[in-house]
Amino acid sequence: MIVDFALLIKIAGAAAAGVLLTWRVCASYGREWREREHLLDTFLPSLQDVRVGRSPWGYPRVEGLLSGSLARFDLIPDTLVFRSLPTLWLQVRWARRHSARLCVTVEQTGTEFFETDDEVYSLLHTLARWPRNTDVRGQGDSFSLLQQIERLDLTAYPSLKRLMVSENELKVTMRCARGDRLAYRVLRSAQFPPNAVSPELVAETLALLNDVEDTVNAEAAAL
Repeated sequence: MIVDFALLIKIAGAAAAGVLLTWRVCASYGREWREREHLLDTFLPSLQDVRVGRSPWGYPRVEGLLSGSLARFDLIPDTLVFRSLPTLWLQVRWARRHSARLCVTVEQTGTEFFETDDEVYSLLHTLARWPRNTDVRGQGDSFSLLQQIERLDLTAYPSLKRLMVSENELKVTMRCARGDRLAYRVLRSAQFPPNAVSPELVAETLALLNDVEDTVNAEAAAL
């Protein structure tokens, strides 16, 4: 029996390469999971009675009182858009009372991850001072609500994707970061940088929440 040592060396090399690749992938996933755990920590000083958990998407979820009302902060990875890098979204739901429903979506493409209720919303005229590609829809006395927040300059919130005002809550969706190109192309993995939720994004999100509520409350008090 003739032993082909060259072939054995090739097989051993391929096996070693496979083991090394597996180790690197596992190490990368482990590092990513550890980094995920603290992505929302920068919101904690702004909240009271904080509860930290995990969302159905495998990312941290933070709940607490913001200005006396319950707020929930979620990170949602979006890999639904074909041939596009994954996107990490921050979604905040803040329990606040309003008179109607209004949905404002910036740069709507029709491929967003979130479920829409467009079939029960009426299309409203986009304000001239807002970007022309902004989709505005409402329900109930939404035109009055739109008039209340029309002084908001949406360009002051560059990460804003969607603003939803309803009878029971204020919900905003902000763009955090794009996924790592190599990890997505090679492994089809949605990996995001550890600084995806930057201090600038935190400040922008909190400013938007407070600006909307301050505007609505000021307009309501003036009526």
